Amino acid sequence: MLRWTGNFLLSFFITLVVLLPLAGFFVLWGSWQNPPQQVWEEDSQVVIPPGAQEERSLLLVWAGDEPCFLLVRLDGPGTAITAAVIPGQTVVSTPAGSQTLRECYRTAGPARAAALLGQTADKEPPLYLAAGPDSWETLSGGFALSQGKGRDPLTLTRGLEQALETGGEEGVKQEQTLWEGWLEQGDLTGFIPALRQESSTLLTSLTALDLEVLEGLLEHLEGQQTTLSFQELSGTWEGKDRFALEPKGAVTVQELLG
Repeated sequence: MLRWTGNFLLSFFITLVVLLPLAGFFVLWGSWQNPPQQVWEEDSQVVIPPGAQEERSLLLVWAGDEPCFLLVRLDGPGTAITAAVIPGQTVVSTPAGSQTLRECYRTAGPARAAALLGQTADKEPPLYLAAGPDSWETLSGGFALSQGKGRDPLTLTRGLEQALETGGEEGVKQEQTLWEGWLEQGDLTGFIPALRQESSTLLTSLTALDLEVLEGLLEHLEGQQTTLSFQELSGTWEGKDRFALEPKGAVTVQELLG
């Protein structure tokens, strides 16, 4: 009986010596094949910068003696800024009949101008921001366009005043040159802080949340190889006082409104 017990114990220990290493190997192999789910999920997370997935359309208004309009599309996913000068002479339909965008602004302000622009393109109206010449000097970061040797740089305000004096199609081209220079050379990340600084002088539909989103969007675009492009609206001029959008021009406005 004692001999049988001794043989049994010997066999048992021999079995353990053989099986335990094998069991340990299979446990390690299984762990290698199936890593913990939590670690896998943490490693697979991708941090998306603020503004990288945002898109916004904004109607900017330089509100001098006569207003000038710039429609801007900020595209975070596409890292692109697309813009178009909207002539103040653009004809829009109102309950009172056809009026120019400039006339609508004078009688009812920027909210009405933005609403009618959206209505003309069969889109929701864009966010809008209207500021006087002095405020625009702050918003533009003191931007001035070089005019070559021997000539003083042209500030945004002085340049737009000259464009208004020129009027018509040529005046719109001058406006585009100024706005394009500002967007190319200006500090995009400084725009929102300047806007907050001038908030008491502005007419705008921007909320605190809009400002937060725009700030992240502009910071994202400033840090990327952002494409800047200007679109020319297709339309016909009646002298220098009225501009009628053609269907192709209306499509351009639709695209800028998103």
